[in-house]
Amino acid sequence: MEECSVEGVSLLVDSLNTSLPDFCYSSSFCGSNVSNESLISCTLEISKPCFPEFLEENRFIFITNLIVIMIIGGLGNILNLSSVPYCLIRYKQELSQEFPSLCLNSVIMLMLHLSFCDLLYCLIGLPPVLMVYMEMGLPYSALACKILANVRNLIAYADFLSLAFIAFLRMKKMKEEFTNRSISPCIQTSGQYVFLCLSTWILSLLIISPITFELKWPIDWGGYGYNQLFGICNTANCPSNGVSPNGIVYTVGFFVPFFTINLCYITLSRIFNNVAQGTSGDVAERMQNSADDLRITLIMVCGSYIIFCGPLVSVQWIDSIVTDNEIKIIYHTIGFAWYWWIYAVNFLVYMFKFKAFRRMYCMFLKDLLKFVMYLFIKPEKEENQLTELVLLRRKLYNLSLKGLS
Repeated sequence: MEECSVEGVSLLVDSLNTSLPDFCYSSSFCGSNVSNESLISCTLEISKPCFPEFLEENRFIFITNLIVIMIIGGLGNILNLSSVPYCLIRYKQELSQEFPSLCLNSVIMLMLHLSFCDLLYCLIGLPPVLMVYMEMGLPYSALACKILANVRNLIAYADFLSLAFIAFLRMKKMKEEFTNRSISPCIQTSGQYVFLCLSTWILSLLIISPITFELKWPIDWGGYGYNQLFGICNTANCPSNGVSPNGIVYTVGFFVPFFTINLCYITLSRIFNNVAQGTSGDVAERMQNSADDLRITLIMVCGSYIIFCGPLVSVQWIDSIVTDNEIKIIYHTIGFAWYWWIYAVNFLVYMFKFKAFRRMYCMFLKDLLKFVMYLFIKPEKEENQLTELVLLRRKLYNLSLKGLS
């Protein structure tokens, strides 16, 4: 029988059949005698994992929040992934006249990839969290919990990096257009698109790899599992020498895309301003309009990124700053409930910012409505037409009989 020792409290894992509120909520959850290995073992092997009291008392609010995010994010990103490729193929000539630079280029592809990541997070990342909230404990196996936590974090950082790649490629594309006075070509091969998308996933895996592979150097990174303190399948670790492994990983994953986005848009804005100073007339006005457009884009993209993802930086560092577990639980739960909204609003940013996207949404929904009407209304219409035709023939036949008589 294996023992799980935490600050002098021995837990007989094989014989434990009840939750352990004293273990979950005591200040010794991450004490000096607790190793990440024992913490992961304790939180995964007990038959009825603990569930935070604060989360249990406000369960309805957080469950409703998750459901709304999943519905908005799911439907919105499905609309994005369906309408953009459909319209760029079906209405290629019409859109090219209205938006000359719009085509399946690297920027559009990565925007679609961003929607794909958001959709994956809403369909794969959030439902397991919802199940834990509804069951007030771990409703599936420890291995499933570990895998799902890895996958959710992998999707999250791939999503962040997609935002950075979009900013970089948009800067590169617009710089070429204004410098060479020509429109950048669309992607010619699928290999370019695959490479761009794979790059985000490979870099995402590198970011989470210390926790994924439970490395012990230069600090003990812990691992993924059911974290009883917060009632979620996520990282299960404690601060090592006053340093939070969660804080390090998320800080890198958050600030690298953040600085990339800012640097790209600010650099491009300065280029436009410099070029505009050496020109006059329509060209200067066009440059100024583009610079203003970029500033608005920067404010919207970075604004939503900071508003929804920024607070999670402090949430991930809270283990090494705060010792009161009740405060940790409240701050962590509310922080994640707010952060998850980024996966429902990403597509809204581009929808409100880019006229071309709004135009494609309207085209797609209009055709979709026509298709639905065709399926459900046309048979009835045809039946009415046939009835009218039969009545007309009868009328003509009666008239012919009268004429003969």
